[in-house]
Amino acid sequence: LLELGDWLFPNVHPYWHGLTDPKPAVEWTVSQFEQLKARSNKPIVFKEVGLPSAGDARVDEAKQAEYYRLLLETEVYFVAFEAFDGPWKDWAPVEPYWGLFRADRTPKSAAKVFSQVR
Repeated sequence: LLELGDWLFPNVHPYWHGLTDPKPAVEWTVSQFEQLKARSNKPIVFKEVGLPSAGDARVDEAKQAEYYRLLLETEVYFVAFEAFDGPWKDWAPVEPYWGLFRADRTPKSAAKVFSQVR
């Protein structure tokens, strides 16, 4: 798959690898980026990264915001997953809670992290 296409655009979610604390989650995300860079000279953009903000006692909105704040300090190119919480997602307890905004469209702390980026 590394040879197909003009760029690499994978999903990279530390939560699904048991990481819920922001610093280790960012370190893992950066490691995934560096491993791909070492194997390909194609541009890399992580098309989905993030931590959920609820649905598991180990995560919350503050941890989600800190994950993104720390990740913005790295060289990783990424797209935040996702814009809005999706309450209809029910296959896992955390699935409805990945958004930067709640289902009622009010911003979480993570949205405020991105509003400070220049």
